Amino acid sequence: MARLLMQTKKGVKEFTLGANPITVGRLPANTLAFKSDERMSRQHFIIKSTPDGYILMDLNSVNGTFVNGERVTEHRLKDGDKIQAGHTIFVFKED
Repeated sequence: MARLLMQTKKGVKEFTLGANPITVGRLPANTLAFKSDERMSRQHFIIKSTPDGYILMDLNSVNGTFVNGERVTEHRLKDGDKIQAGHTIFVFKED
């Protein structure tokens, strides 16, 4: 099972990843929407399941998507990867 973890003031939020792609951005239509993060694009990145694992793809965001501190356009996610979009930070976990 794969998950995205996000630290908040109230604790850790956990989002389970499955076979369906998830989109992340400010727009409410995204799977994970963060309308208050002004540095996040309307549609910032997508995560897709593949036979080889999960792939993160930046959706031409203005401020970029960073994995482990490096700007990426596409990245195969590994357990423990730190993803930053705008001010929001996630950790990818895979059991």
